[in-house]
Order: sequence, then structure tokens, then C-alpha cells
Amino acid sequence: MVNLNFYPGDIFQVYETAVSKKREAALRQRLVNIAPQVRACYNNYQHHFNANTLPTVVADAVGVMHRVDLMSLYLYKSHIIRTIKNDIRDAQVHLISDTCQNCTINSVNSMDHILPISAFPEFGVLPLNLFPCCSECNSKKNNYVAGGGPGRFLNLYLDQLPNEQYLFPVITQEADGTYVASFTVDNRNNIDPNLFQIIQNHYSALDLCHRMRLASVDTVTNVMNQIRIRRANLPVPTILQEIIDVAHENIVHLGRNHFKHLLEISLVQDAGFVASI
Repeated sequence: MVNLNFYPGDIFQVYETAVSKKREAALRQRLVNIAPQVRACYNNYQHHFNANTLPTVVADAVGVMHRVDLMSLYLYKSHIIRTIKNDIRDAQVHLISDTCQNCTINSVNSMDHILPISAFPEFGVLPLNLFPCCSECNSKKNNYVAGGGPGRFLNLYLDQLPNEQYLFPVITQEADGTYVASFTVDNRNNIDPNLFQIIQNHYSALDLCHRMRLASVDTVTNVMNQIRIRRANLPVPTILQEIIDVAHENIVHLGRNHFKHLLEISLVQDAGFVASI
């Protein structure tokens, strides 16, 4: 999980382009007519974005009065949304492939509206309100927002992730001798309490620790296979250190709390796991 650089272009130009693509003349004209009001909404969003106070944004009357027209602008597979997605991807210092950074488990196949389009249709194609993510995270977030639960999600454009570790793998051996991994979120490294609360809420609402446990099976198998295959040519301590070194290098690019690479380190440092191989 890493912070992403946000959309680098002219945010209101996206609205104008999306409107120009509408084929129905009457719809296109209605969207042109409300452009000054939408621009004011965009400016207000930009102000709150800069201050990292997006949860305090209040829905505007233009979104209520022109809800259907505004929502017609957003379609994930449309050219305008694909362009936004590609521009955000290209703005990253280190290309994070197409992995959803909300979870680091699934591939990106949707766009998350940071302020939900159901409540804020005026921000349906606002690039600063769009975050590339997977449909599973998007669905879970939508359910959470609809349920009115406490807390909020990480905004990975704005909430700067800590350099300290907060995600910890726990390695256990099952009765049949197989090793499994689970994950816990803990503030043993004294992260700012307010930020850590957001992190906890994010992991809980998206069910990340459980999802990471399920996704960790391949990592456990891969580490076992690396040791088994390479020990014919290298001392086991050398293999273990190389796995750790590669994991640390990946963490530099993929985030201090990337579950897969933290797990790799924990596995090769677990004496019981290594002895079982």
C-alpha cells in the first residue's frame, strides 16, 4: 500500500470534455448550462482537497436538481474515465502496475468515488474524486458508506502513510503440519493516533486482514519452494538472507506495510517454518 500522486491535469477540463462527448443534444446543453455551478463545486472540492477536509464537504443543490444528467457522465469503460485512470497511473513515481492500493491484493478494475457518486453526483467525473481500485474494495466501501458506520477510509492521495510498520504477520502451524499466516494491525511503533485510527478503520471496513490471510497461501508456498529448490546449490542461511533482501527492496517500492513481503520476511525468520522444509 502506497500513496499515489493525484491527477496532474486541469480538473474542470475533464467535465467539459465529458459533456462534449454526450450525443444527445438536449442533455449536452443542460450540462453546459450548469457548468458554472459545477465549476464552483469543483473549486470547493479543490479547497477541501488541499486542506484534507473532504469529509466536511456538503452536497450542492446542483447535484440534487440535475442528478440524472450528472450521473450520466460517469461510465467506467468510457474513454474519459480510461484516460483519467491512465493519467493517474502515469503520474506515479514508481509504477504500481495495476494493483489496487486500497488492498494490494486485487487488480484495478474500477474507480472509487472518494465522495460517493450517489450522494455527490456533481463529482462523478472529477479526477481528484476518483481513485483506481478493485471492485471488491469498491463494493465494500459502498456498503460501508451506505450503512453510515463510524470513521472513514484512508485517502491514499492525502493521508500520508507512515514509515513505521503497523501490519504484522502471525505464522502458525496447523494440526496437519502446514503453515498458515494471519495478519494483525497494531500501533506498537507509536504512529500518530489519529492516523492510526484511520488505518484501523480502513483495514476493518475492507476486511483486509482476512483477505490478506486468504491471499497469503501462494506466498507461503512460493517461499517453501524457493528454499527447497535452491538449497541444492546454496547454504540455507544464504537463501534466507537473499529472500529477506529482495523483500526489503520490494517494500521500498511497494510500501512499508505490504503484506506479501512482510510475510516473506516473517516466514524465513520463523525457525519452525524453516526447519519444516
